Amino acid sequence: TLMKVMPTEFMANDDGGAAVIEDDTADKLGLRTDNRFTELYVTKAIPTGYKATHVQVYASASTSSAVTVRQFDQTDGDLSGSTTGDFNSNIDISDITSSATANIMIKCTGSTTVFIYGADITIAAV
Repeated sequence: TLMKVMPTEFMANDDGGAAVIEDDTADKLGLRTDNRFTELYVTKAIPTGYKATHVQVYASASTSSAVTVRQFDQTDGDLSGSTTGDFNSNIDISDITSSATANIMIKCTGSTTVFIYGADITIAAV
């Protein structure tokens, strides 16, 4: 099964830029940063009884090591574990099993010229 992440779900961090919808190309829509130091983050709850096993972030370039996936605890903000991969690659992550506090966080390296189109999170029953 698959959880989809839309580009508008990503948020910019506090490095001084913003996440903006890029719509200048006819019939194309994506998300980019307006500052090369800004990173994009999204957090998602993993359904009860499932674990996240893979992540793929779709982008306009296959930038190396542009994606970091970690476990996120919504009760105290703690992050743990870490898997890094490339845009447009199906990244085999350290499995994150749903629990009362275990969620998934995806961080993408920002770029003023690379557009994020969305992401897929593969989940499997536990």
